[in-house]
Amino acid sequence: MARVLQKYGIPMISPSSTSPDLTLMGNYIFRICFNDNFQGKVMANFALNYLNAQNAVVLTNSSSKYSIGLSDAFIRQFSRKGSVIWQSDYIEGTTNFLSFLEKIKNLNADVIFVPDHFRESGFIIKQARSMGISTIFLGGDGWLNQMYKYGGSAIEGNYYSAQWHYLSCDTVSRAFVRKYAKNHKSAAHPVVALVYDAVMLMADAVKRAGSSDHR
Repeated sequence: MARVLQKYGIPMISPSSTSPDLTLMGNYIFRICFNDNFQGKVMANFALNYLNAQNAVVLTNSSSKYSIGLSDAFIRQFSRKGSVIWQSDYIEGTTNFLSFLEKIKNLNADVIFVPDHFRESGFIIKQARSMGISTIFLGGDGWLNQMYKYGGSAIEGNYYSAQWHYLSCDTVSRAFVRKYAKNHKSAAHPVVALVYDAVMLMADAVKRAGSSDHR
């Protein structure tokens, strides 16, 4: 979509595309969220500075540019102070991760980074816990609460990065959640706030320009 909109000079603001390549497509393409380079770096720093991790294992979905990009960013940052002792990849749709986890169990890693979406990530953590692996898992913004469907309570006690959280104490966030709840069930998904911000940003741009003409 970005390529077409850039070609015809139509502004686009993505609420949730974290690919670093998105905004490189041209001067009409924007985003409201952070990108994968940023969140990969943040999670590496979180592991190093808050969890005091000295080594890490990384599992990557080789079918996903999202997963590959996050892994690369995490490894670059983590390797500055720590050591990635093993990394491997799997393909989209994998449900049995026992062979990977058998290897990981003997490594005694401080953290395991799994930058994928909720399905595979949930399966990995649930299977790891069933094997007695208690290592903390880390992920990106693809995890979210949907992981409970695939990982159950096993996912609790792990960490992932998110654009926004509906329980944030920020006064603007609290006001938004109350307003949204008047007409909708829940604002729990971060994309709800990101879409709102994207629309309001576009509206403000039109207001300041005094025109909705894209040229």
